[in-house]
Amino acid sequence: MTKVVKFKCDECQTVGTVDFSDVEYEQEASEGGMGARIEYWGSFEDSCEKCSNSIKIVDNYTEYPADNFEPGETSLTGASLI
Repeated sequence: MTKVVKFKCDECQTVGTVDFSDVEYEQEASEGGMGARIEYWGSFEDSCEKCSNSIKIVDNYTEYPADNFEPGETSLTGASLI
């Protein structure tokens, strides 16, 4: 699943993007009534290139049943989603 997150630094308002296809996702599986339920989450951490503010972005989504991808949440620390 390819996802590009566009954000704005909370400190200096500099705009940036992260291509989550370059981020390695972790996964955890459990068994549901229709087969495997797999939760995926990936994390990106860096500093703003202009002011060095620390930025963390966590993206998650679920696959259940197989090949049915449900959107999850994207949470940000040090930046806002735009």
